[in-house]
This record gives sequence, structure tokens and C-alpha cells, in this order.
Amino acid sequence: MDFVLQDVARRGADSLRSVVVPSSLARVLRLFRVDFETAHGQPSAVQLLIATVAAIAGSLAADAILVAIAIRIFPATKGYEHFQFSDYGKLTVIGVLIACLGWPVVTRVSSQPRWLFVRLAVLVTLVLWLPDLYLLHLGQSPRAVAVLMVMHLAIAVITYNCLVRIARVRPGQARAVTVLFGEPLAVKVPEITALFWIIKLLTTAGGEATSDYLALGSHLVGAAVEVGVLVVGLVWQFSIRRYTAAAYWFLAYAIAIFGTGVSDTLHLTVGIPYAGTTLLWAVVLAIIFAVWYRREGTLSIHSIVTRRREMFYWATVFATFALGTALGDFTAMTLGLGYFSSVVLFFVVILIPLVAWRFGLNAIAAFWFAYVITRPLGASIADYVSKARSLSGAGFGDGRTALVVTAAVAVGVVYLAVTRRDIQPEDAAGIPPLPPVEAGSLPGGALPGGDARAVPHRAAPDRYER
Repeated sequence: MDFVLQDVARRGADSLRSVVVPSSLARVLRLFRVDFETAHGQPSAVQLLIATVAAIAGSLAADAILVAIAIRIFPATKGYEHFQFSDYGKLTVIGVLIACLGWPVVTRVSSQPRWLFVRLAVLVTLVLWLPDLYLLHLGQSPRAVAVLMVMHLAIAVITYNCLVRIARVRPGQARAVTVLFGEPLAVKVPEITALFWIIKLLTTAGGEATSDYLALGSHLVGAAVEVGVLVVGLVWQFSIRRYTAAAYWFLAYAIAIFGTGVSDTLHLTVGIPYAGTTLLWAVVLAIIFAVWYRREGTLSIHSIVTRRREMFYWATVFATFALGTALGDFTAMTLGLGYFSSVVLFFVVILIPLVAWRFGLNAIAAFWFAYVITRPLGASIADYVSKARSLSGAGFGDGRTALVVTAAVAVGVVYLAVTRRDIQPEDAAGIPPLPPVEAGSLPGGALPGGDARAVPHRAAPDRYER
């Protein structure tokens, strides 16, 4: 039996759509209060930004205090490597930032967001305790490990309270109030052309090299730079209401850098093997795709005409970058293929969706298949060029590789900004240049990524062809 979930559309309390999902999945969703019946108003961008800053500052302060107390009470723990600010600071910032990005997602998928979020916080804390227990298994000081576990708990408590108390939902408001960012006036992503794929490949390579270069110095400074660039990119991209090449590719590059840093941190600092991080990000990507399709009825990038869809899109981009980094390292290091052989492998793999699309593969599936593979391909190219010959690389260096690739991306973006060849027609997703009219059909692109599915105008009720 299939269970029918009815969802009140976010921009129209009277607009009702039915989505058929398997009964087993429906039971799981009900168990975790994922009902998509959000009658409350969403926290504003300003509130979320303030809560994020407060959570990061509070968590770092709590970590420092706990470390100071531990060293005072247990002098033998002085000098413990995981008590160094450069070690725990980066992990704390990344963990808090991910939680702060997750809170607005929870508020949109659950009618009881605090109930769901506190349980997610408990679950994540328990998962983060596993590496601590592994350190204990390796013979490290039980007292030091206990302090690390308390630090994780303190971060969870502080972050949770900052988010639910500062970035609060507004009970009884069915329509979200946009304080800082308005709804898009046109499609917020570029047309899919050959140059799109070239610049995409360059951003993946540049993100890999830049993140690796930042990791050579202070981990805290590197983390601050990565987070800062990401915040600038998010604010820039979401503050404009039409596609702009400079804003779009700046954020793509920022996510490439940040995604690499997060994925590498999970392996190098937390200790999760490359096979584990690859599986983790594959699951995260699958969940994002499932929720996106559940909410919007399409995964076409030509349908990015609302703020919610844009959020799904960039969440997917982040997951693909992190997954690609882990997958590239898995083939090069764990499987022992080396960087050059990994380049050849992923070059062959990326041809599969192109050939399959020519023989009838769904354009959206072909696009996302290729999009995911560009990440390990670009990362493997960057690693081959930059890494030392002793590591199967060419020895060009992370810094020089990052500089050259960044310059190449800049040239491509300037060309697009001047020629405007990557701007989709305003009616590509049913959005006319004049007042709202009936949604039009979406023409397919010249490369994978087009979709013939009808997409509603941003001001109309959510109705999707299935």
C-alpha cells in the first residue's frame, strides 16, 4: 500500500498537493516528525547569521575553558595534541557551521522542528563520541579523552540553544517572512554549455588545491579563511535575484574549497577512512536528492526559480564536492591507483552519462551523474599536478596550482559576464519578463541538464507534473 502525504504549500496555505510515497517510508517519516506540514514562519537570515556567530564564539570559548580546567586539574594532560587550539578550533567551527546550515532545513521539513533538532543533536553527539572512544582504544589518556567528550557535549548544547532561541520559528505564521533575501526573479543557475563544464572542472581542481594549500599553515587560520569565503559567497549569491556569473561561480569555488576542507578533516583529524567518508557523503547526497524531489517534484536545475529550490541546489552542490573529494582520495590512496590513474579512471567514467544521454538516459539523471564525477576528476587532476613526485604527483605545488587555476576560472567568468552567453531565457522555466502568466514548458538544453517538465511561476501555487 502507498501512503499519501498531503503538504500545504509554503507560499499558499490553500494550495494542496499529494505525493505518493511507500508506506514504509511514510512510517519512518512520521516517526521522526518529518511531515512537511510547516505552519510556522521560518527564522530570518539575519537571525540565523547572529545565531551562527554566537554558536561559534560560544563553542570555541567553552572548548578553551574546558581545556584550561582539564590542564589545571590533570597536569599530565598539558601538551596533549588534541588540546591545541589549532586542532580543536577547526573541527568546532566546521561542526557548528554544519549544524547551523541544518537548522533551517529542519524548520522546513518538520512541524515540530525543536523536537526533531534536539534528537538530531543527541544522535550527532553520540556519533562524534565514537572517534573519542577509538582514541581511548589506542591507549591515549582516559582523562584527556573524557574531556574531549565533554567538549563535544558542550558544543552541542551551546549550538542547539543559540539556534532555537535566536533563530526561532514564528508560531502561527504559515508564510515565511524574508527579511534579507527576496525570492528570485529568474532562474538562478547558468545555461548548461560546454564552457559550464570547463569552468566547473576548474573550480573543482582549484578548490582542492586551495584547500590543501591552506591546510599547510595554521589549521585555525585555514578554517577561518574557508568559512569566511563561504559566508561571503552565500550572502552574495542569495542577495541577488537573478543569475550573475560572478556571484554563482564565486560561491561554487567557495563550496569547492570548504567541501574539500570538511571532507579532509573527517579523514585526517577525525580518523574516518576514505571508504567511510565516501559512503557518508553518498548517503548525505542521496538524502538531499530525496527530500528535494519530495518537496519540489523535480531535480532539474532549470527549475531553480524559488529560494527554497536554490537552497536545495546549493546543498546538493556542497554534498557533491565533499563526496568527490572523498571518492578521489579513496581511489588514489586506498585503492592504490595513484593520482594519474585516478584521472584516467574518472575521465572514462564521466563519458558514461554523455553516451547514455545520447541513447535516451533522462537528461536530469545524466546531468547530476556528470556533475558528481567532475569533482573527483578535477580533484585528481589538481592532486596529480600539485603533489610531490613521491606521492605520484608532478610536484608543481599546491600554492602555484591554486593560483593558476583560480586565474583560469576568473578569465572564464569574465568572459561569461561580458558575453552573457550562459544566461537562460527568462521564459525557460515559465517565468515571463512581464507580469505573471501561465507557466510555460521548459526546453531541453544542448547538453545534459535540460528538462521538458513544466515548472510553475514562482508566485503561483506549487503544481508539478509527475
